[in-house]
Amino acid sequence: MKRYTAILILFALSAVIVGMGSCAKKKTPDTTAGKMVGNWKKIQFATDDNASGVIEQSEISNQPSAIDDELFFRSDNTGTETTIINKNKTAESVLNFSWSLVGDSLTVIYTANDTVAYAIVNVNSSNLIVTTKTSIGLAWYSYAKQ
Repeated sequence: MKRYTAILILFALSAVIVGMGSCAKKKTPDTTAGKMVGNWKKIQFATDDNASGVIEQSEISNQPSAIDDELFFRSDNTGTETTIINKNKTAESVLNFSWSLVGDSLTVIYTANDTVAYAIVNVNSSNLIVTTKTSIGLAWYSYAKQ
């Protein structure tokens, strides 16, 4: 009888452990859109000064400390771009936008009737790097997640 009770207890304990494992929260897929959501602070920028079609290390500059430029992407595909010049908030600009992704192409449509198409070079949990073509050539921006 003791052996039957021990087997029954072991079986019940196994069922509880398996049941608890199936209740674990499922991790959502790590999508580009999911990585985009959040607040991003510009840390570096560059323009293709020599028109080679490639951003070279010598063309990259750090964001000036007196200018705070941040992008905030919401999960409902809206967002804001906030630029503060001077930490005393001498000048502040807030631009609302909607955004969409198709593959590695990010489109930002500002409510002020301006649209910018970016190519996502890299996006992960801490960094976002995008490029865009401008009237003066290729522009490159690097952001850190806040």
